[in-house]
Amino acid sequence: MNTAEAKPGSVDELRAHIAGLDQRVYDLQADLANRVVKSRDPREIVEIDVDATGRILEVAINTTVADRVGTQQLAGAVLAAVAKAQADAAALTEQRRNYYLGAPPETQGRGRI
Repeated sequence: MNTAEAKPGSVDELRAHIAGLDQRVYDLQADLANRVVKSRDPREIVEIDVDATGRILEVAINTTVADRVGTQQLAGAVLAAVAKAQADAAALTEQRRNYYLGAPPETQGRGRI
């Protein structure tokens, strides 16, 4: 039974709503499953790829630049690139979640007078 046939407030309407929500969650998971977020540190020494959860998938080092910096600077570049990639992944995940599921109630209406 679809929502057009369900009586308002009925169990069938609730089932249809839950089925729709389940589908949107599935669509969100499928959307995020293959997303890769790339980020670089400000000096472009390191590039980091993370998945939508922020898990590191790949680290690439620009050896032309890395050969001219010390290990402390290289380590700092890695940390900066990871932090940016993970922040970008979190923002992407929130944006996609809002697209599929709507904004969480606590954020709806913000910025309005």
